[in-house]
Amino acid sequence: MQFNNHSSALILVHHGGRFTPEVINGYTSLKNGIIHHFSQIHKSLTIYDAFLNNRYTNRIDDVAILDLECLLQQLVNKNIKQLFIQPSLLVPGQQYTKLINLLDNWQDKFDKIIIGDALLSDLDSCQKLAGMVDSYFGQNYGVENILIAHGGANIGNQWLNVFINELQKVNPQFNMLELSRGESPELFSQLLQLEIDKLASSRSIKIISFMLILGHHFYNDIVTTCNSIKSNINIEIFPQSLSELEFMHQFIAERIEKLISIK
Repeated sequence: MQFNNHSSALILVHHGGRFTPEVINGYTSLKNGIIHHFSQIHKSLTIYDAFLNNRYTNRIDDVAILDLECLLQQLVNKNIKQLFIQPSLLVPGQQYTKLINLLDNWQDKFDKIIIGDALLSDLDSCQKLAGMVDSYFGQNYGVENILIAHGGANIGNQWLNVFINELQKVNPQFNMLELSRGESPELFSQLLQLEIDKLASSRSIKIISFMLILGHHFYNDIVTTCNSIKSNINIEIFPQSLSELEFMHQFIAERIEKLISIK
C-alpha cells in the first residue's frame, strides 16, 4: 500500500483509564513522543489517539480523548481513505480481540485499514523491549527490580512470561509479579512480601509499574501494598508509567514505522 499523507491517518488506540491528571499525562506524553518522532519523517501525517472503551471518555480540564468509533466516524467525514491503527495494549488479550472485532465493522468505510500488533506479541518484540528496559532500569548494581504487570489468565499474557524470561537473560536483577494472579489485594500483598523476602541480600528494591498509565492498579494495589510491606530493605516505587518514558515512545514508534511501510 502506498503511504499518502493527505488521505492517511494514524490512530494510537488505548485501553482507557478514568480521566485523572495522571492518566491524561501518560497518554498525552505518549502521543507527543510519537508526534515528535515522526515530525521530520512524515511531516504531514495526522496522528490521533482514541479509547477502545468509551466508558472512559468523560472530560477533565477540557482534555478529551474520543472513543474509537466516534473518531472513526469523524475520519470518514474528513474523507480519510487509509488508516494505520497502533494499539498501546501490551499483550494481545481480550482488549486486542475487541479491537479487531470492532474494526471489522468499519472495513467498508475506508479503502484500507492496517492494524498493528499488540506491543508484546512475538519473540522479537519481547527481546527488543527487554533490552530497552534493562538499559533504562538495570544499570544500578545491587538494586533488584520488580516489575508489576496486570497479567491474567488470557492466552495473550503468555507474552509477559516470554518478555520476563528474555529480560532475565540480559539481567537477572529483574523479576515480575502479575496483579491478577493474586486474585485479591491480600494475596497479592503476600506474593509481593515473599518476593521481597527472597531478595533479602539486596541493597535496594525498585518497584516498577509495568503498565501504560498510573491508574487504579498503581495507586490502589501497588502503592497501598508496598506501604504495608515489612522489610529492612530500602523499597523505592518508580513514579512514572511506561507511557511517560522516552524509550517506550521509541519502541512504539519503531513498530509504527514498520506498520506504515506495509505495501
